[in-house]
Amino acid sequence: MADNADNDVRSLKDLREHPDRFFGDPMEIVDAPRYDYELKLDLLQRWLARVTDGQAEGAPAEEVEAAIFALQARAKLADEEPREAPEVHNYGGVERSDLRRYSVTNLARRVRGYFRR
Repeated sequence: MADNADNDVRSLKDLREHPDRFFGDPMEIVDAPRYDYELKLDLLQRWLARVTDGQAEGAPAEEVEAAIFALQARAKLADEEPREAPEVHNYGGVERSDLRRYSVTNLARRVRGYFRR
């Protein structure tokens, strides 16, 4: 059991030092469910630093920067989502009358009606 913990610590240390060796694409870090936000951001920033220093191979700096932006955007969106549904009518659902009103067939009929005039 201690060996597994030591291996995890060693592999995490290696991962932090050389994230570009463990992942082929920076977006893989963003999509990895195993790591929390802080670790993902740290890995991407270290990857960007290695790319800028010329030590990392693979993805260019623009891709790593885009992955950092995507990670931050996801975190911001996750924070803005309500924790619980508010006490308003029909939150998150669509009434059947709304579905009929916005159906593709009905929309096509409306568009056809505008061009016939």
